[in-house]
Amino acid sequence: TLTINSNTTGTVDNPYRGTIRLSSGIMEVNTDAPWTLPAQGPPGGIPPVPKGTLVLDSSKTGHEPTLRGQKLILEGLLGATGGVSYVEAALDTMPSGEINVFTNSDLLLQGATNYNGGNIHGGGKLWQAGDATVTGNTTINTTYMDWDGDEANPSDTTINPGVIFTIQSESIEADPLVEGH
Repeated sequence: TLTINSNTTGTVDNPYRGTIRLSSGIMEVNTDAPWTLPAQGPPGGIPPVPKGTLVLDSSKTGHEPTLRGQKLILEGLLGATGGVSYVEAALDTMPSGEINVFTNSDLLLQGATNYNGGNIHGGGKLWQAGDATVTGNTTINTTYMDWDGDEANPSDTTINPGVIFTIQSESIEADPLVEGH
């Protein structure tokens, strides 16, 4: 388990401009405010400003990688690879943000999610287990999408007026007769 406890990180949006690869285990971020995986800085910047990246890699044996704690604002990249991964923290996707659910991988979004655009794609399965709000035009293009939780703990999705929410998945839910959509 990696636990980050900080009353202040010195900036308003708590940016992390590097790569974190969580290969099984838990990452719990306890900061004074939401933290950000920022977008890449403009080309030619000196020094170059990389985008923030979090890879949840469940290809190792042990506990499936899990993100907990403070809300994550995604302007950079969140990747899920190698099996089942969890985001239990609240998540805000931004127009520059990217979620890539790799083939043979599952990403379960269990916290409240705010879709405000972004590139959400991949050959894997995306599970929206927590409530979701769509505040910006968003397209989800994963092979599989389950967007209402499960029968015991259904989730709600709210789409704001004037916003377009598109699911371009090959399959929505494994068994719509059991769960519905």
